[in-house]
Amino acid sequence: MKKTLHKIGFALSALVLTVGMGSCTDWLLVYPEGETLLEDYWKTGADIEKVVAACYRSMQESDWIVNSVVWGELRSDNLTAAETASEDLKSLVDVNILTTNSYTNWAPFYVTINYANTVLHYAPGVMEEDKNLTLSQMNAYRAEALAIRAFSYFYLVRAFRDVPFVTHPTIDDSEGFNLAKTPGHLILDTLIMNLKEAKLYARTSFGASKAHNKGRFTQQSIRALLADIYLWQASGIGTDSLPEAKAREYWEACVKECQEFQDYEAKLPVTAQSYLAEIDYVLQDVFNRGNSPESVFELQYSYDAGLKNSSVTSLYGSSSVKPMAVVTAILNPSNSGVFPMTTTDMRKFYFVRPADGGACNVAKYTCNSVTSTGDGNYTYSTSDQEYLNWVFYRLADINLMKAEALVELSTSSSDPRMEEAIVELNRTYKRANPDMNRNDTLSLSMYSSVEQMRQLVLDERQRELMFEGKRWFDLVRHSRRMNSTEDLKQALYTKFDGSADRTLAFSKLTTQDALYMPINEEEVKNNKLLEQNPFYGLSSNVTTSN
Repeated sequence: MKKTLHKIGFALSALVLTVGMGSCTDWLLVYPEGETLLEDYWKTGADIEKVVAACYRSMQESDWIVNSVVWGELRSDNLTAAETASEDLKSLVDVNILTTNSYTNWAPFYVTINYANTVLHYAPGVMEEDKNLTLSQMNAYRAEALAIRAFSYFYLVRAFRDVPFVTHPTIDDSEGFNLAKTPGHLILDTLIMNLKEAKLYARTSFGASKAHNKGRFTQQSIRALLADIYLWQASGIGTDSLPEAKAREYWEACVKECQEFQDYEAKLPVTAQSYLAEIDYVLQDVFNRGNSPESVFELQYSYDAGLKNSSVTSLYGSSSVKPMAVVTAILNPSNSGVFPMTTTDMRKFYFVRPADGGACNVAKYTCNSVTSTGDGNYTYSTSDQEYLNWVFYRLADINLMKAEALVELSTSSSDPRMEEAIVELNRTYKRANPDMNRNDTLSLSMYSSVEQMRQLVLDERQRELMFEGKRWFDLVRHSRRMNSTEDLKQALYTKFDGSADRTLAFSKLTTQDALYMPINEEEVKNNKLLEQNPFYGLSSNVTTSN
Protein backbone atom coordinates (compact mmCIF):
# COMPACT_ATOMS: atom_id res chain seq x y z
CA MET A 1 0.00 0.00 0.00
CA LYS A 2 1.34 3.43 -0.93
CA LYS A 3 1.53 5.85 1.95
CA THR A 4 0.80 9.54 1.74
CA LEU A 5 1.92 12.64 3.59
CA HIS A 6 -1.52 14.01 4.35
CA LYS A 7 -1.56 12.70 7.93
CA ILE A 8 1.49 14.79 8.73
CA GLY A 9 -0.51 17.98 8.34
CA PHE A 10 -3.15 19.49 10.56
CA ALA A 11 -6.14 20.18 8.32
CA LEU A 12 -3.81 21.86 5.85
CA SER A 13 -3.75 20.81 2.21
CA ALA A 14 -1.82 22.92 -0.30
CA LEU A 15 -0.57 25.70 1.95
CA VAL A 16 2.32 28.10 1.69
CA LEU A 17 4.11 27.96 5.02
CA THR A 18 6.47 30.46 6.53
CA VAL A 19 8.08 30.51 9.93
CA GLY A 20 8.50 34.27 9.83
CA MET A 21 12.27 34.22 10.01
CA GLY A 22 12.98 37.88 9.45
CA SER A 23 11.41 38.57 6.06
CA CYS A 24 8.73 37.34 3.73
CA THR A 25 11.28 35.51 1.59
CA ASP A 26 13.25 33.97 4.43
CA TRP A 27 12.62 30.24 4.76
CA LEU A 28 9.46 30.51 2.64
CA LEU A 29 8.23 27.01 2.07
CA VAL A 30 5.65 25.24 -0.01
CA TYR A 31 4.40 22.29 1.97
CA PRO A 32 3.62 19.11 -0.01
CA GLU A 33 -0.01 18.76 -1.05
CA GLY A 34 -2.35 16.48 0.86
CA GLU A 35 -1.85 13.35 -1.24
CA THR A 36 1.87 13.65 -1.99
CA LEU A 37 3.25 10.10 -2.07
CA LEU A 38 6.11 9.24 0.26
CA GLU A 39 7.78 7.56 -2.70
CA ASP A 40 7.93 10.98 -4.37
CA TYR A 41 9.10 12.89 -1.31
CA TRP A 42 12.20 12.89 0.93
CA LYS A 43 14.52 13.13 -2.03
CA THR A 44 16.69 16.12 -1.07
CA GLY A 45 17.96 18.05 1.91
CA ALA A 46 15.45 20.76 0.97
CA ASP A 47 12.64 18.28 1.69
CA ILE A 48 13.98 17.79 5.23
CA GLU A 49 14.25 21.55 5.66
CA LYS A 50 10.60 21.97 4.73
CA VAL A 51 9.33 19.56 7.35
CA VAL A 52 11.68 20.96 10.01
CA ALA A 53 10.15 24.35 9.22
CA ALA A 54 6.70 22.78 9.54
CA CYS A 55 7.68 21.70 13.08
CA TYR A 56 8.26 25.31 14.08
CA ARG A 57 5.23 26.47 12.13
CA SER A 58 2.98 24.08 14.03
CA MET A 59 4.20 25.59 17.31
CA GLN A 60 3.09 29.00 16.07
CA GLU A 61 -0.54 27.90 15.92
CA SER A 62 -2.72 29.77 18.39
CA ASP A 63 -3.81 26.70 20.39
CA TRP A 64 -0.17 25.66 20.91
CA ILE A 65 0.92 29.04 22.27
CA VAL A 66 -2.26 29.78 24.24
CA ASN A 67 -2.20 26.40 25.99
CA SER A 68 1.50 26.68 26.83
CA VAL A 69 0.83 30.02 28.57
CA VAL A 70 -2.45 28.97 30.20
CA TRP A 71 -0.95 25.74 31.53
CA GLY A 72 2.15 27.48 32.86
CA GLU A 73 0.79 30.81 34.11
CA LEU A 74 -2.99 31.19 34.44
CA ARG A 75 -3.38 28.76 37.31
CA SER A 76 -0.71 30.59 39.34
CA ASP A 77 -0.86 33.54 41.71
CA ASN A 78 0.29 35.91 38.93
CA LEU A 79 -2.89 36.02 36.86
CA THR A 80 -6.61 35.55 37.13
CA ALA A 81 -9.49 35.51 34.66
CA ALA A 82 -10.95 38.85 33.60
CA GLU A 83 -14.69 39.42 33.39
CA THR A 84 -14.42 39.04 29.61
CA ALA A 85 -12.71 35.64 29.86
CA SER A 86 -14.33 32.51 28.49
CA GLU A 87 -16.12 30.19 30.89
CA ASP A 88 -13.47 27.55 30.29
CA LEU A 89 -10.72 29.93 31.37
CA LYS A 90 -12.68 31.03 34.44
CA SER A 91 -13.28 27.40 35.40
CA LEU A 92 -9.59 26.61 35.05
CA VAL A 93 -8.64 29.53 37.29
CA ASP A 94 -11.29 28.50 39.83
CA VAL A 95 -9.80 24.98 40.07
CA ASN A 96 -12.96 23.59 38.53
CA ILE A 97 -11.52 22.03 35.39
CA LEU A 98 -13.95 19.75 33.57
CA THR A 99 -12.73 17.06 31.20
CA THR A 100 -14.60 18.95 28.46
CA ASN A 101 -12.62 22.15 29.05
CA SER A 102 -11.07 23.40 25.80
CA TYR A 103 -7.74 24.00 27.52
CA THR A 104 -7.35 20.26 28.06
CA ASN A 105 -6.69 19.93 24.33
CA TRP A 106 -3.24 18.42 23.83
CA ALA A 107 -3.68 17.70 20.11
CA PRO A 108 -1.60 20.70 18.89
CA PHE A 109 1.42 19.37 20.77
CA TYR A 110 1.05 15.92 19.27
CA VAL A 111 0.85 17.50 15.81
CA THR A 112 4.26 19.07 16.44
CA ILE A 113 5.57 15.78 17.83
CA ASN A 114 4.36 13.99 14.71
CA TYR A 115 6.21 16.43 12.45
CA ALA A 116 9.38 15.89 14.49
CA ASN A 117 8.95 12.11 14.41
CA THR A 118 8.58 12.28 10.65
CA VAL A 119 11.90 14.11 10.29
CA LEU A 120 13.65 11.65 12.60
CA HIS A 121 12.25 8.67 10.71
CA TYR A 122 12.83 9.76 7.11
CA ALA A 123 15.80 12.16 7.19
CA PRO A 124 18.54 9.48 7.34
CA GLY A 125 17.23 7.87 4.15
CA VAL A 126 17.55 11.11 2.19
CA MET A 127 21.33 10.74 2.15
CA GLU A 128 20.93 7.84 -0.25
CA GLU A 129 18.94 10.08 -2.61
CA ASP A 130 20.82 13.37 -2.24
CA LYS A 131 24.57 12.89 -2.52
CA ASN A 132 25.09 16.58 -1.71
CA LEU A 133 23.54 16.13 1.75
CA THR A 134 26.33 15.59 4.25
CA LEU A 135 26.10 13.55 7.43
CA SER A 136 26.64 16.65 9.57
CA GLN A 137 23.81 18.48 7.79
CA MET A 138 21.44 15.55 8.23
CA ASN A 139 22.37 15.19 11.90
CA ALA A 140 21.83 18.92 12.43
CA TYR A 141 18.27 18.57 11.11
CA ARG A 142 17.74 15.56 13.39
CA ALA A 143 19.06 17.59 16.34
CA GLU A 144 16.42 20.26 15.76
CA ALA A 145 13.69 17.62 15.48
CA LEU A 146 14.85 15.92 18.70
CA ALA A 147 14.80 19.25 20.53
CA ILE A 148 11.37 20.24 19.21
CA ARG A 149 9.93 16.87 20.18
CA ALA A 150 11.47 17.07 23.65
CA PHE A 151 10.21 20.62 24.11
CA SER A 152 6.65 19.58 23.22
CA TYR A 153 6.69 16.56 25.50
CA PHE A 154 8.11 18.66 28.34
CA TYR A 155 5.02 20.85 28.21
CA LEU A 156 2.74 17.81 28.14
CA VAL A 157 4.47 16.14 31.10
CA ARG A 158 4.40 19.30 33.22
CA ALA A 159 0.73 19.87 32.43
CA PHE A 160 -0.63 16.30 32.50
CA ARG A 161 2.21 14.34 34.19
CA ASP A 162 1.75 10.99 32.39
CA VAL A 163 0.94 11.00 28.66
CA PRO A 164 1.15 8.69 25.64
CA PHE A 165 4.73 8.58 24.37
CA VAL A 166 4.87 8.37 20.58
CA THR A 167 8.27 8.17 18.88
CA HIS A 168 7.29 7.14 15.36
CA PRO A 169 5.40 9.12 12.72
CA THR A 170 1.73 8.56 12.00
CA ILE A 171 1.32 8.78 8.22
CA ASP A 172 -1.45 6.34 7.39
CA ASP A 173 -5.18 6.43 8.24
CA SER A 174 -5.10 2.69 8.80
CA GLU A 175 -2.76 2.99 11.78
CA GLY A 176 -4.32 2.52 15.20
CA PHE A 177 -4.32 5.30 17.79
CA ASN A 178 -4.76 3.28 21.00
CA LEU A 179 -1.81 3.94 23.25
CA ALA A 180 -1.54 3.87 27.04
CA LYS A 181 0.15 6.55 29.10
CA THR A 182 3.86 6.38 29.93
CA PRO A 183 4.97 7.76 33.31
CA GLY A 184 6.21 11.30 32.79
CA HIS A 185 9.53 10.82 34.54
CA LEU A 186 10.37 7.92 32.21
CA ILE A 187 9.51 10.07 29.19
CA LEU A 188 11.77 12.85 30.39
CA ASP A 189 14.67 10.48 31.08
CA THR A 190 14.40 9.32 27.47
CA LEU A 191 14.26 12.92 26.26
CA ILE A 192 17.39 13.74 28.26
CA MET A 193 19.26 11.07 26.31
CA ASN A 194 17.80 12.45 23.08
CA LEU A 195 18.88 15.98 23.94
CA LYS A 196 22.40 14.89 24.83
CA GLU A 197 22.62 13.47 21.32
CA ALA A 198 21.06 16.58 19.83
CA LYS A 199 23.55 18.83 21.61
CA LEU A 200 26.41 16.99 19.91
CA TYR A 201 25.08 17.64 16.40
CA ALA A 202 23.10 20.87 16.68
CA ARG A 203 24.41 24.00 15.07
CA THR A 204 26.12 26.56 17.27
CA SER A 205 24.95 29.35 15.00
CA PHE A 206 22.90 30.06 11.88
CA GLY A 207 25.24 32.84 10.82
CA ALA A 208 24.17 36.47 10.77
CA SER A 209 20.43 35.79 11.04
CA LYS A 210 19.25 36.76 14.52
CA ALA A 211 15.84 35.29 13.78
CA HIS A 212 17.34 31.90 12.98
CA ASN A 213 19.74 31.97 15.92
CA LYS A 214 16.97 32.83 18.36
CA GLY A 215 14.11 31.04 16.61
CA ARG A 216 15.67 27.64 15.86
CA PHE A 217 17.18 25.22 18.34
CA THR A 218 20.94 25.60 18.70
CA GLN A 219 23.37 24.05 21.16
CA GLN A 220 22.71 26.93 23.55
CA SER A 221 18.91 26.61 23.55
CA ILE A 222 19.24 22.83 23.89
CA ARG A 223 21.37 23.42 27.00
CA ALA A 224 18.63 25.64 28.40
CA LEU A 225 15.98 22.98 27.76
CA LEU A 226 18.14 20.25 29.28
CA ALA A 227 18.73 22.31 32.43
CA ASP A 228 14.99 22.90 32.77
CA ILE A 229 14.19 19.20 32.43
CA TYR A 230 16.88 18.28 34.97
CA LEU A 231 15.28 20.64 37.50
CA TRP A 232 11.88 19.08 36.96
CA GLN A 233 13.22 15.53 37.20
CA ALA A 234 14.96 16.32 40.48
CA SER A 235 11.67 17.38 42.07
CA GLY A 236 10.08 13.93 42.30
CA ILE A 237 8.48 10.90 40.68
CA GLY A 238 4.74 11.27 40.29
CA THR A 239 3.48 12.08 43.77
CA ASP A 240 6.50 10.52 45.48
CA SER A 241 9.79 12.09 46.48
CA LEU A 242 12.86 11.11 44.50
CA PRO A 243 15.73 9.40 46.35
CA GLU A 244 18.08 12.19 47.41
CA ALA A 245 21.09 10.70 45.64
CA LYS A 246 19.24 10.64 42.32
CA ALA A 247 17.89 14.15 42.84
CA ARG A 248 21.43 15.39 43.41
CA GLU A 249 22.52 13.83 40.11
CA TYR A 250 19.86 15.85 38.30
CA TRP A 251 20.75 19.10 40.12
CA GLU A 252 24.44 18.60 39.37
CA ALA A 253 23.58 18.00 35.72
CA CYS A 254 21.50 21.19 35.71
CA VAL A 255 24.43 23.22 37.09
CA LYS A 256 26.74 21.66 34.49
CA GLU A 257 24.44 22.62 31.59
CA CYS A 258 24.06 26.17 32.89
CA GLN A 259 27.81 26.50 33.38
CA GLU A 260 28.46 25.25 29.84
CA PHE A 261 25.94 27.79 28.59
CA GLN A 262 27.60 30.63 30.50
CA ASP A 263 31.09 29.61 29.41
CA TYR A 264 30.04 29.69 25.77
CA GLU A 265 28.17 32.98 26.22
CA ALA A 266 31.25 34.57 27.77
CA LYS A 267 33.14 33.99 24.51
CA LEU A 268 30.65 36.02 22.49
CA PRO A 269 31.30 39.70 21.78
CA VAL A 270 27.81 40.85 22.84
CA THR A 271 26.34 40.32 26.28
CA ALA A 272 22.96 41.32 27.68
CA GLN A 273 23.80 41.20 31.36
CA SER A 274 23.00 44.92 31.81
CA TYR A 275 19.94 45.04 29.60
CA LEU A 276 17.63 46.05 32.44
CA ALA A 277 19.35 49.39 32.87
CA GLU A 278 16.41 50.89 31.00
CA ILE A 279 12.84 49.60 31.31
CA ASP A 280 12.02 50.87 27.82
CA TYR A 281 14.73 48.60 26.46
CA VAL A 282 13.09 45.63 28.15
CA LEU A 283 9.64 46.43 26.80
CA GLN A 284 10.80 47.41 23.32
CA ASP A 285 13.71 45.14 22.48
CA VAL A 286 13.22 42.02 24.58
CA PHE A 287 9.45 41.57 24.47
CA ASN A 288 8.40 43.66 21.45
CA ARG A 289 11.07 43.80 18.75
CA GLY A 290 12.41 40.43 19.85
CA ASN A 291 15.63 38.50 19.13
CA SER A 292 17.58 40.64 21.61
CA PRO A 293 20.94 39.61 23.11
CA GLU A 294 18.97 38.54 26.19
CA SER A 295 17.04 35.96 24.20
CA VAL A 296 17.97 32.27 24.03
CA PHE A 297 14.97 30.77 22.24
CA GLU A 298 11.79 32.48 21.06
CA LEU A 299 9.08 31.59 18.57
CA GLN A 300 9.10 33.87 15.55
CA TYR A 301 6.22 35.86 14.09
CA SER A 302 6.40 38.33 11.23
CA TYR A 303 4.45 41.27 9.85
CA ASP A 304 6.15 40.85 6.46
CA ALA A 305 5.07 37.23 6.28
CA GLY A 306 1.59 37.97 7.64
CA LEU A 307 2.12 35.56 10.53
CA LYS A 308 0.29 36.96 13.57
CA ASN A 309 0.65 36.01 17.21
CA SER A 310 -2.98 36.49 18.16
CA SER A 311 -2.44 34.49 21.34
CA VAL A 312 -0.86 37.38 23.24
CA THR A 313 -3.64 39.72 22.19
CA SER A 314 -6.38 37.31 23.25
CA LEU A 315 -4.84 36.69 26.68
CA TYR A 316 -3.21 39.98 27.63
CA GLY A 317 -5.28 42.42 25.55
CA SER A 318 -4.33 45.49 23.55
CA SER A 319 -5.53 49.04 22.96
CA SER A 320 -8.57 47.62 21.16
CA VAL A 321 -8.97 44.16 22.74
CA LYS A 322 -9.96 43.57 26.34
CA PRO A 323 -7.72 41.05 28.11
CA MET A 324 -8.92 37.61 29.15
CA ALA A 325 -6.27 37.50 31.89
CA VAL A 326 -5.47 40.24 34.42
CA VAL A 327 -2.97 40.57 37.24
CA THR A 328 -3.97 39.25 40.65
CA ALA A 329 -4.36 41.50 43.68
CA ILE A 330 -1.04 40.41 45.20
CA LEU A 331 0.77 42.02 42.25
CA ASN A 332 -1.15 45.29 42.45
CA PRO A 333 1.45 47.96 43.34
CA SER A 334 -1.14 49.70 45.55
CA ASN A 335 -1.34 46.56 47.72
CA SER A 336 1.78 47.48 49.68
CA GLY A 337 1.35 44.79 52.29
CA VAL A 338 1.95 41.92 49.89
CA PHE A 339 3.49 43.53 46.80
CA PRO A 340 6.62 41.40 46.10
CA MET A 341 8.94 44.14 44.76
CA THR A 342 10.91 46.99 46.27
CA THR A 343 10.32 50.58 45.20
CA THR A 344 13.57 50.52 43.22
CA ASP A 345 12.70 47.34 41.29
CA MET A 346 11.95 48.25 37.69
CA ARG A 347 10.10 45.00 37.15
CA LYS A 348 7.09 46.66 38.77
CA PHE A 349 6.53 48.17 35.32
CA TYR A 350 5.67 44.72 33.96
CA PHE A 351 2.06 45.50 34.87
CA VAL A 352 -0.06 48.64 34.87
CA ARG A 353 -3.25 49.72 36.63
CA PRO A 354 -5.76 51.32 34.24
CA ALA A 355 -6.91 54.89 34.81
CA ASP A 356 -10.36 53.65 35.83
CA GLY A 357 -8.82 51.95 38.86
CA GLY A 358 -9.64 48.44 37.70
CA ALA A 359 -7.47 45.37 37.82
CA CYS A 360 -3.86 45.65 36.66
CA ASN A 361 -3.17 44.59 33.09
CA VAL A 362 -0.03 42.91 31.82
CA ALA A 363 2.40 45.47 30.39
CA LYS A 364 5.09 42.96 29.46
CA TYR A 365 4.41 42.01 25.82
CA THR A 366 1.66 44.61 25.43
CA CYS A 367 3.46 47.95 26.05
CA ASN A 368 6.68 49.26 24.56
CA SER A 369 7.45 52.25 26.79
CA VAL A 370 6.60 53.79 30.15
CA THR A 371 6.76 57.47 31.10
CA SER A 372 6.58 59.10 34.52
CA THR A 373 3.92 61.79 34.89
CA GLY A 374 5.83 63.34 37.79
CA ASP A 375 3.12 62.71 40.38
CA GLY A 376 3.98 59.10 41.17
CA ASN A 377 1.94 57.77 38.26
CA TYR A 378 3.01 56.50 34.86
CA THR A 379 1.64 56.32 31.36
CA TYR A 380 2.27 53.41 29.01
CA SER A 381 2.52 53.23 25.26
CA THR A 382 0.65 50.23 23.88
CA SER A 383 2.40 48.29 21.15
CA ASP A 384 1.01 46.46 18.13
CA GLN A 385 1.54 43.02 19.63
CA GLU A 386 -0.10 41.00 16.86
CA TYR A 387 3.34 40.08 15.52
CA LEU A 388 5.32 39.74 18.74
CA ASN A 389 7.66 36.80 19.18
CA TRP A 390 7.07 34.63 22.22
CA VAL A 391 10.17 34.19 24.41
CA PHE A 392 10.61 30.73 25.95
CA TYR A 393 14.16 31.02 27.32
CA ARG A 394 16.44 33.99 27.98
CA LEU A 395 19.64 34.61 29.93
CA ALA A 396 17.73 35.17 33.16
CA ASP A 397 16.42 31.60 32.96
CA ILE A 398 19.96 30.25 32.97
CA ASN A 399 20.97 32.32 36.01
CA LEU A 400 17.88 31.34 37.98
CA MET A 401 17.92 27.64 37.08
CA LYS A 402 21.55 27.45 38.12
CA ALA A 403 20.79 29.25 41.39
CA GLU A 404 17.94 26.86 42.19
CA ALA A 405 20.06 23.78 41.60
CA LEU A 406 22.94 25.20 43.67
CA VAL A 407 20.61 25.89 46.60
CA GLU A 408 19.17 22.38 46.48
CA LEU A 409 22.68 20.91 46.40
CA SER A 410 23.68 22.91 49.49
CA THR A 411 23.75 21.04 52.76
CA SER A 412 23.90 24.05 55.09
CA SER A 413 24.15 27.84 55.18
CA SER A 414 27.95 27.57 55.15
CA ASP A 415 28.02 25.48 51.96
CA PRO A 416 30.02 27.46 49.34
CA ARG A 417 27.32 26.69 46.77
CA MET A 418 25.01 29.03 48.69
CA GLU A 419 27.32 31.95 47.90
CA GLU A 420 27.44 30.84 44.25
CA ALA A 421 23.64 30.87 44.22
CA ILE A 422 23.59 34.42 45.61
CA VAL A 423 25.89 35.53 42.78
CA GLU A 424 23.49 34.07 40.20
CA LEU A 425 20.44 35.63 41.86
CA ASN A 426 22.12 39.03 41.96
CA ARG A 427 22.61 38.89 38.19
CA THR A 428 18.89 39.43 37.77
CA TYR A 429 18.16 41.30 41.00
CA LYS A 430 20.89 43.94 40.69
CA ARG A 431 20.20 44.75 37.07
CA ALA A 432 16.51 45.20 37.91
CA ASN A 433 17.42 47.58 40.76
CA PRO A 434 20.04 49.96 39.29
CA ASP A 435 19.09 52.79 41.66
CA MET A 436 19.31 50.85 44.90
CA ASN A 437 22.00 51.36 47.50
CA ARG A 438 24.99 49.10 47.15
CA ASN A 439 24.28 47.53 50.54
CA ASP A 440 20.80 46.50 49.42
CA THR A 441 22.03 43.67 47.19
CA LEU A 442 21.11 40.13 48.12
CA SER A 443 23.49 38.48 50.56
CA LEU A 444 23.73 35.37 52.69
CA SER A 445 23.47 37.50 55.81
CA MET A 446 19.85 38.11 54.81
CA TYR A 447 19.09 34.51 53.77
CA SER A 448 21.12 32.30 56.03
CA SER A 449 19.39 28.92 55.64
CA VAL A 450 18.67 26.55 52.77
CA GLU A 451 14.94 27.03 53.36
CA GLN A 452 15.20 30.82 53.15
CA MET A 453 17.33 30.60 50.01
CA ARG A 454 14.87 28.19 48.42
CA GLN A 455 12.10 30.72 48.98
CA LEU A 456 14.29 33.53 47.65
CA VAL A 457 14.84 31.63 44.42
CA LEU A 458 11.11 31.08 44.05
CA ASP A 459 10.43 34.76 44.73
CA GLU A 460 13.10 36.01 42.33
CA ARG A 461 11.82 33.72 39.59
CA GLN A 462 8.36 35.21 40.11
CA ARG A 463 9.65 38.78 39.91
CA GLU A 464 11.81 38.19 36.85
CA LEU A 465 9.75 35.74 34.80
CA MET A 466 6.17 36.74 35.60
CA PHE A 467 3.65 36.38 32.74
CA GLU A 468 6.11 34.31 30.68
CA GLY A 469 4.29 31.01 31.20
CA LYS A 470 6.44 29.60 34.02
CA ARG A 471 5.02 30.48 37.45
CA TRP A 472 2.53 27.59 37.82
CA PHE A 473 5.17 25.09 36.75
CA ASP A 474 7.52 26.63 39.36
CA LEU A 475 4.92 26.17 42.09
CA VAL A 476 4.21 22.59 41.03
CA ARG A 477 7.93 21.76 40.89
CA HIS A 478 8.33 23.17 44.40
CA SER A 479 5.34 21.14 45.62
CA ARG A 480 6.83 17.97 44.15
CA ARG A 481 10.15 18.68 45.81
CA MET A 482 8.53 19.31 49.22
CA ASN A 483 5.98 16.51 48.68
CA SER A 484 3.33 18.97 49.86
CA THR A 485 0.98 21.54 48.32
CA GLU A 486 0.91 23.82 51.37
CA ASP A 487 3.32 26.42 49.98
CA LEU A 488 1.43 26.46 46.67
CA LYS A 489 -1.87 27.07 48.46
CA GLN A 490 -0.28 29.84 50.50
CA ALA A 491 0.91 31.51 47.28
CA LEU A 492 -2.64 31.32 45.89
CA TYR A 493 -4.28 32.55 49.11
CA THR A 494 -5.04 36.09 47.94
CA LYS A 495 -6.14 35.04 44.47
CA PHE A 496 -9.65 33.97 45.43
CA ASP A 497 -12.13 36.69 46.29
CA GLY A 498 -14.53 34.86 48.59
CA SER A 499 -13.83 32.46 51.40
CA ALA A 500 -16.18 29.89 49.89
CA ASP A 501 -14.26 29.91 46.61
CA ARG A 502 -10.99 29.65 48.49
CA THR A 503 -12.20 26.80 50.67
CA LEU A 504 -13.46 24.82 47.68
CA ALA A 505 -10.33 25.41 45.64
CA PHE A 506 -7.99 24.58 48.50
CA SER A 507 -9.88 21.39 49.32
CA LYS A 508 -9.03 20.20 45.80
CA LEU A 509 -5.45 21.41 45.82
CA THR A 510 -4.66 19.37 48.92
CA THR A 511 -3.68 16.46 46.67
CA GLN A 512 -0.85 16.73 44.16
CA ASP A 513 -2.96 14.87 41.60
CA ALA A 514 -5.08 18.02 41.31
CA LEU A 515 -2.08 20.08 40.16
CA TYR A 516 -2.25 18.45 36.74
CA MET A 517 -4.75 18.88 33.92
CA PRO A 518 -7.43 16.29 33.15
CA ILE A 519 -7.26 14.45 29.85
CA ASN A 520 -9.94 15.65 27.48
CA GLU A 521 -12.90 13.28 27.54
CA GLU A 522 -12.83 12.84 23.74
CA GLU A 523 -9.29 11.51 23.96
CA VAL A 524 -10.35 8.99 26.60
CA LYS A 525 -13.33 7.91 24.49
CA ASN A 526 -11.26 7.46 21.34
CA ASN A 527 -8.29 5.74 22.96
CA LYS A 528 -9.36 2.57 24.73
CA LEU A 529 -6.02 2.25 26.54
CA LEU A 530 -6.04 5.78 27.91
CA GLU A 531 -6.95 6.23 31.57
CA GLN A 532 -8.12 9.53 33.02
CA ASN A 533 -5.76 11.30 35.41
CA PRO A 534 -6.46 10.09 38.97
CA PHE A 535 -7.95 13.25 40.47
CA TYR A 536 -10.55 13.57 37.70
CA GLY A 537 -11.87 10.06 37.94
CA LEU A 538 -14.57 11.15 40.38
CA SER A 539 -17.17 13.62 39.13
CA SER A 540 -17.25 15.36 42.51
CA ASN A 541 -13.74 16.60 41.87
CA VAL A 542 -14.53 18.32 38.59
CA THR A 543 -17.94 19.88 39.13
CA THR A 544 -19.02 22.95 41.01
CA SER A 545 -20.69 22.84 44.40
CA ASN A 546 -23.86 24.51 43.17
